[in-house]
Amino acid sequence: MSHLSNNYLPLANKTKRLYSFVRKFLTKRWFCDGDTNQTEQHFRKIVASDLATGQHRNPTNQTAYFTTAYFHRPEELAAEVREASFAGIQIFAVEGPVWSTAHLGEAWDDPVQRKSLMEFLALIERESSAHGASAHLVAVAHAT
Repeated sequence: MSHLSNNYLPLANKTKRLYSFVRKFLTKRWFCDGDTNQTEQHFRKIVASDLATGQHRNPTNQTAYFTTAYFHRPEELAAEVREASFAGIQIFAVEGPVWSTAHLGEAWDDPVQRKSLMEFLALIERESSAHGASAHLVAVAHAT
């Protein structure tokens, strides 16, 4: 976030509502019909609730299912910051769409690829249409 100055402060780092859905989808085939164990059925219910309400609750003992959280929609974050009496609100995508690629770790470990990746992400970090593809968002604003 090269756009920060002394007049702006990062206010919030929020997880996106689609995070658990996309993360699980990318790591395992659990949407297909057929035999699914009880554990996966619990997670399907958790994800359905995430998508419907933004409230992530993990009533199981599965630590991989994350903790209690609220997953924002991109447009909710700016409204929340505005309601807190801040102005000049800018929303940035932290990872953009690259967090979901299977080769992110490999690319990140290579200094040349990391530099290229960061240059690309800087181009889209404020693009509102890309906010939905990022797992995390950061709000930057100043006090009124």
